Amino acid sequence: MTVKEKIMEALEGAIKDASRPMAAAFMQTPIEIYWGCEYDWDINLEFKDGRSVNQGDFTVECGKASEQEDAVDALSDAADVGSGRSEEMWPEVYKLVKSNFQTFLDERDDRDFLHQPAEDLDLEKSNFFVQIFEIIDDGADIERWHRKAYYFQDMLENQ
Repeated sequence: MTVKEKIMEALEGAIKDASRPMAAAFMQTPIEIYWGCEYDWDINLEFKDGRSVNQGDFTVECGKASEQEDAVDALSDAADVGSGRSEEMWPEVYKLVKSNFQTFLDERDDRDFLHQPAEDLDLEKSNFFVQIFEIIDDGADIERWHRKAYYFQDMLENQ
């Protein structure tokens, strides 16, 4: 298995683990956030030999800034508990996030570390840092609705 494949495997667990806190975050936010919200997944890779790929360098945008499909609309539908649609909408969120990840990784297929053996990764330190946020007043302020690191080791154990 390659590093790229291990990222996708850990993503499965992270999406499922993240769904409940993300839904709670969305239920607590004002409705207008859904039109300006960003939804980013920083991929922080740590290798056993000490090398790393960190935030900012390797971020999958799944919100309004995404060049692929925007998962925020699906997230807001999934978080809409009052409508009774919440359970049936999470698969759509999963699908959009996975699609964005696959496209992101395919576009960066020339990066050598993606093709290294997955055994080279330090799974206890490698993580996804998920953020749901809104930039307000042209960047003068940022509302952070959900921020959490999801470590590969935990995500792989919980599948």
